Amino acid sequence: MTIQERAFAAIAKGCYHDVDKIQLDSTLDDIADDSLIRLQILFELEEEFKTQIPDSVARETKSVREVIENLTTLLTAAKA
Repeated sequence: MTIQERAFAAIAKGCYHDVDKIQLDSTLDDIADDSLIRLQILFELEEEFKTQIPDSVARETKSVREVIENLTTLLTAAKA
């Protein structure tokens, strides 16, 4: 699975939606009804990718596209 596919699955699990409801250009505000759901999405992403997402990155991330970009950056840095 690609980073995008894995991220979509984790986001869907975190917000209790079907994965086909998650779009690359969706905002997290569109997907998450409240801050608790957004936190659950963060936990699911960290679990799926076995990484810590810094609070500053999590707070500034506004869209699914940004989630994938930030994860790619974090995972690339972790490999270096």
